[in-house]
Amino acid sequence: MKNSILKISGMVVLLILSLTAAGQCQEFHFPVGLAYASGSNAIVDKMKDNYFLGDNYLWPVGVTFNPYLEFKNGLGFGAALGPIIYMYIESRDNDDRHDDHNSYSYVIPVGLDLRYTFIKKGEVTPYIKAGFRYPITGGDYFGSGKIGAFGALGLEFLRTKRISFGLEVSYDDSKMEIKSGARGAKPNTSDQEITFGGFMIGVFAVF
Repeated sequence: MKNSILKISGMVVLLILSLTAAGQCQEFHFPVGLAYASGSNAIVDKMKDNYFLGDNYLWPVGVTFNPYLEFKNGLGFGAALGPIIYMYIESRDNDDRHDDHNSYSYVIPVGLDLRYTFIKKGEVTPYIKAGFRYPITGGDYFGSGKIGAFGALGLEFLRTKRISFGLEVSYDDSKMEIKSGARGAKPNTSDQEITFGGFMIGVFAVF
């Protein structure tokens, strides 16, 4: 997994260097926002299947930070952090014992992507981007992540202003594992790989 990420990252860096060498580098942009991930529903469903859960809550909207470097010809390269998903879990080992266990689990997706902006100086600026995402996971109940493809369509508004705004619809195919052997697991359950992000929608401000 680490070798795959390094190979993809290396290819992206070489492409960026080629574009920069062509004299197309122009400016940095720093979008910060919130995004809803439909894959959070799959996390909750699998957690209910695998564990004796008491009170639990997963916030399906997470913070995003997607800085990118844009070239004069509309091409660009970006990095991605988020949406960061956080889950609070109160579990019980079984129905007969009152041995409660509270914990917190999280998913932090990271990635790289290439993008193209169609109307750089318009009041409404459409763009597309494609790349990969890898979910970094932590907590008692979430297992390892698996790299996946990522694609998005978006609009930026008032791009000629100092601070602009945007809307993005995307799909994240990266995977993560729900553990079966964590504390409080039901009998006869197994680890299961699920799509973490799935279809997502986000809003952001660009600085």
